[in-house]
Amino acid sequence: MNYLTSSRANRAQLELNKKAVNFKENIVDPALAGLGSLLSYHRMSAVSEIPEAVEVNCDVNLMRIVFNNLINNAAKHGTPGTEIWCGFLEGDTYCWFNVSNEGIGIPGDKLNDVFEEYTRFQTCNISGTGLRPYVARKIIDLHGGRIWAESEYAIAGDKVTYDAFDRGRERCPLEGKELEKLPKLANLIFELPKVG
Repeated sequence: MNYLTSSRANRAQLELNKKAVNFKENIVDPALAGLGSLLSYHRMSAVSEIPEAVEVNCDVNLMRIVFNNLINNAAKHGTPGTEIWCGFLEGDTYCWFNVSNEGIGIPGDKLNDVFEEYTRFQTCNISGTGLRPYVARKIIDLHGGRIWAESEYAIAGDKVTYDAFDRGRERCPLEGKELEKLPKLANLIFELPKVG
């Protein structure tokens, strides 16, 4: 499916059929239901904090591909036994959605590369094509939105960006294996225009 969608996107042949849809009911719930066996396989669960009443202008089928890809990616790169978190923020003209997982994280210098075609990082021994985030970006671009990646450490229940951690290293002098053991969070965030 991602090969076909990627090919169509590269030839500007993706058809967009936008309409006002309830994001949770039409996108999130079907995606999570369809990925139940994958989450079970990875001993993970997904928690959605996306409200019932959120409506966005989108193509339901294409947006399901986006959400499927982001959840699938989070499961493959996540730590078994942890949760994938689906979050939401609302602005005046846009809604922001994010899919976050604890796992291998994203190297700080690779945050922009995540959405390039066939991108896979040397640090992962995980099978895949590297197409899921790329296809998600193409679909979000087509909707007039944008998508980006953030990565953080989870320290004592707080989220700390890599940059903030590096700036405060004198207060947390971890090196080598100690540093590698810090839980890492990967966040893929996208915005879509609100209905109205």
